Amino acid sequence: MRCIVSKSDAQGKSFIVKNMIPDEFEYPYKLQQSLASSSNLRAMIDAIPDQEILIYPYLACDLLRISQKQLSVDARKAILKHVLTGLAELHDRRMVHTDIKPNNILVDYEDSPEGNISVKSVKISDREDAVQLEPDQNLLGCLCGNQLWRSPESRLRVRQNTPSDIFSFAITAIYVMLDEMIFLVPDEELADGKEAWQAILMRRFFEWQYVDLEFRDLVVKMTNLDPSRRITAREALEHKWFMEIASSST
Repeated sequence: MRCIVSKSDAQGKSFIVKNMIPDEFEYPYKLQQSLASSSNLRAMIDAIPDQEILIYPYLACDLLRISQKQLSVDARKAILKHVLTGLAELHDRRMVHTDIKPNNILVDYEDSPEGNISVKSVKISDREDAVQLEPDQNLLGCLCGNQLWRSPESRLRVRQNTPSDIFSFAITAIYVMLDEMIFLVPDEELADGKEAWQAILMRRFFEWQYVDLEFRDLVVKMTNLDPSRRITAREALEHKWFMEIASSST
């Protein structure tokens, strides 16, 4: 898949032009159409079917970079809530994104003269590799996502479904709130199965005393090593940690 930025309209607006994998245009095209109205998912604005091209609006910043700016705690929580809302919309339709990470979350914002950041929109991108599953169906044998954010079941290439996205979201949330990439470790530390993952999670997050208790509870529930015991995106949105966001930040 090839991606370029193009400025092509009279107002000088920028767009993302993506050439899809040959002969694999129809599947992502139909997935894009089914969620075109979602405010938290980047939707295509046009397509050129005979050239297998999808066209998207261009947003200049992603969550990996904006997290390094001076954002309030409430602003960070509000961004994550928008991401989780988009994820819930995907999961309501039994769609697994497969690659949730800060780079795939786009943020439109403005800088004020006072140096404050005003977030205008938050959208999950790169849905071309999303998979829509039938009830009781799972992904199997796939190494999905990026090694810094992927779930244990993806790394082990065992059954994957919407809970795998939830795990990746939780690791993303840790990065956004604490500026920590907890799986930025040598590969051999992750090579010994679930015990290694549990040790890293415990060492790098769960035992930190300065972590907000409600945030800790949310992340623990999203990173259970048994995917069937993780909370869903809809359940996470009802968690107390998200209920405490100031109204001016949402």
